[in-house]
Amino acid sequence: MDINRIEWLFERYFDKTCTEGERQEFLQLIASGEQDEALKALLDSKLQHYAPDRKIDNKEADALFSAVLKKAESPEPATVLSLKPKPSWKKWMVAAAVVLVAGLGGIYLMNSNNRKEEKKTAMQDQAPAATNPVHTGKPSPILRLADGREISLDTAADGTLASQGGATISKNKDGELSYHHHTGANNGQVQYNTLLTPKGSQYKITLPDGSKVWLNAASGISYPTAFTGNMRKVTVQGEAYFEIVKDPQKPFIVNTEKMDVEVMGTSFNLNSYLDEPILRTSLVEGSVRVSRPAGGVDPQILKPGQQAMVDVQPGTPIKVQTADIDAATAWKNGFFHFDGTPAREVMRQISRWYDVDIIANGRLTKHFRGMLPRNASLDEAIHMLSLTGEFKYKIEGRTVTILP
Repeated sequence: MDINRIEWLFERYFDKTCTEGERQEFLQLIASGEQDEALKALLDSKLQHYAPDRKIDNKEADALFSAVLKKAESPEPATVLSLKPKPSWKKWMVAAAVVLVAGLGGIYLMNSNNRKEEKKTAMQDQAPAATNPVHTGKPSPILRLADGREISLDTAADGTLASQGGATISKNKDGELSYHHHTGANNGQVQYNTLLTPKGSQYKITLPDGSKVWLNAASGISYPTAFTGNMRKVTVQGEAYFEIVKDPQKPFIVNTEKMDVEVMGTSFNLNSYLDEPILRTSLVEGSVRVSRPAGGVDPQILKPGQQAMVDVQPGTPIKVQTADIDAATAWKNGFFHFDGTPAREVMRQISRWYDVDIIANGRLTKHFRGMLPRNASLDEAIHMLSLTGEFKYKIEGRTVTILP
């Protein structure tokens, strides 16, 4: 096929101006594999226009291909794509990338300076740098001590930060917080600390029992400086990922406003943002018991790979479904991962991470599939979302207006 015809079909498809016949011709071209190099060059050129210095490599192709398969299986009326896997990864890298970037409900953007394997397990901790590209001088995560003092963790020097309730509080060279409890040092009243992350920040903490917690943006966790008695209790608002040290004699309890989670020793993700209509607990390994604080409905015990969904409306049953663990924990590894995620939920995630207000003047009805690195700039992220054709937008300072 003449290269000019290939370029013409590519642009028509990308701009959504092609006829049904042209669309079928273009998809047949992708499926044939005869013009892989030409299509890859066109795709790289298109991506360069939106994100200079960004290219697609083999590992990213795996993630793209996975997303295309999900999209092909989607029941959404707009999806008329039917591609079957072939032996050549190269051909399907091109097919996946073209389809996703062209905006059939999917998006993908990868920073070439942070090449990471896309098929991450929930246990990995290899995130691209978590930066806020919207503005400088972003608020720092705050450690609030029992006596009311507050420590700005971004500016605090490494080493010992304070001593409270028989525990030494330290910040290591990686910027992580940890507690070392001195046995028998505190037999008095239990003291509580609170870690708060503003929009645009994440933070990792090791609790007094050795359990690890990753706190997402706009979240908080309150905990004692020492776990005494026969239970370990913390309170969370927002989203957190837990790796709990096993202690059969002391179950670990996570309290939120609308949902409680009881564990023995396990890894799980908890999403309890107050602006979300559904709260979720996704179990990676171990076992957890999910209940409502006020009772009234049957609690649910999760198995690894399951997710509990708690409606904020009181009295509704707790639903259990199969979880997409990679999607639930992607934020911890430095990515947004959308798997049929409603547009308004996507915008709430964008708002929390970039610390911006999002005003939607029109209906947002589309569902998104794909991945975005959290170190992309706000403009890059919004632009790639807008490529679906769902909306136009404008950015003024820290306000994003979605136009009809």
